[in-house]
Amino acid sequence: MDMIRGTALLASCILVLGISASNVVARTWYIKADGTGDAPTIQAGVDSAAAGDTVLVGAGSYSEASSVFIDGQFKTVNVYIGRMVFLLSESSETRPLIDGSESDIAVYVSNVQAEIAGFEIVTTFARFGCIIPAVSRSSEDIPLDDAGVRCDGGGVAVRDCVLHDHMQAVVVNHAVGYVKNCDVYRTPLGIVYIAGSIGDVDDNSFHYCGSAVVADSSIISVTRNQFAPGEFLSCDGVEAGKSAQVSIVDTRFFKLYDIGINCGDVASATIEQNYFDGCHTAIQSITGRSVVVRRNLFVRHFWCINLFNVADWCIEGNTFDDGDLAVACQGSLTGSVEFTRNVIARHGGGVFCAVGGGVKSVCNDFYEVASPFAGDCPDEIGVSGNIALDPEFCGIDDSGNYFLQSDSPCAPGNHPNGYDCGLIGALPVNCGKVDVEKKSWGTIKSLYKKDG
Repeated sequence: MDMIRGTALLASCILVLGISASNVVARTWYIKADGTGDAPTIQAGVDSAAAGDTVLVGAGSYSEASSVFIDGQFKTVNVYIGRMVFLLSESSETRPLIDGSESDIAVYVSNVQAEIAGFEIVTTFARFGCIIPAVSRSSEDIPLDDAGVRCDGGGVAVRDCVLHDHMQAVVVNHAVGYVKNCDVYRTPLGIVYIAGSIGDVDDNSFHYCGSAVVADSSIISVTRNQFAPGEFLSCDGVEAGKSAQVSIVDTRFFKLYDIGINCGDVASATIEQNYFDGCHTAIQSITGRSVVVRRNLFVRHFWCINLFNVADWCIEGNTFDDGDLAVACQGSLTGSVEFTRNVIARHGGGVFCAVGGGVKSVCNDFYEVASPFAGDCPDEIGVSGNIALDPEFCGIDDSGNYFLQSDSPCAPGNHPNGYDCGLIGALPVNCGKVDVEKKSWGTIKSLYKKDG
């Protein structure tokens, strides 16, 4: 699974370093909104530039467009990049606006490497609903028009941009794509990788999106991003299907209307050290295979992990709190589902099975769970290291502190029946024994108020 992350990172490094290495004897073309720069428009600057040159754009709004022959027809494009250039904003504080509200594509990159940094990019917003599930959508359902940035072949690095009011913000089509430190909103499809693309999506913020990140037959790494509602509810965070290979690490999924990560029929995935809070469903998969879900926090979900007809899933070392159902396995299992060393606290249900195969449950703690095992799952409390004891978190209920006290039964070496489970749950020991009566957060804060 680490190879997925490494492959995407290597591809992005090659893209960025490849552009930089060519820029040894480059020229900078300065573009002004009033047309008095080195060239009258952004497009004129790009057309004038040699490979490796920088087109530096001053503050203001740029809406000039031309017709470009794409996909067998002419389409309206604001900026067409057909040679390797840096398209950069002059100032990191004032982003120039590429206004594609009357265009099909704001910035089009064709079979070259390019960097686009520091812009606000707009096309045409189309209202959407959470109505097309990933399992029923094919790549033919992903329209390539109305894109903020589209890259066909070659590679593109998009960073420090604000992309909004698009059918899709960035499309990477059979190319390498690196998207970093961008704000993406009001778009049915956010960052889209299709047709064997490779890339990284790092340190971005997504809100009010249909499916914020989509991978179709591609290899991508998604790291340190935030998916949140914003102005209106967002539907899905990451949608990975159609034989995609994905790594999703250190990312926050907050109050998504539908699904945090929709695995579809992925070829493989690593979902690690993420925080899921208040989504309808945190993770869902239909026929997904070779997936590892490790050291994540799941808080306040209706469904935490919902699986249909999957194979070879490993769900280990996670913490689930204050939800309805932790894991549901339905349909027919063609490979194993291992549920190991997890903490499930304050849930209606733990593991529900309605499958042809079984779920292997080992070394889990089900604390205040109404139905630890349900459906076709046998009750395994007291078997294979499964327990039902207070995990003794360092924080009080709803504080968000899920580290363990030193005397926790989930801490390594503390299993009450002597099982060698190691660490149970997502987070390790981080405080000593708290031998006090539980108090509300308001009560605790009142103890530290200063007089007067």
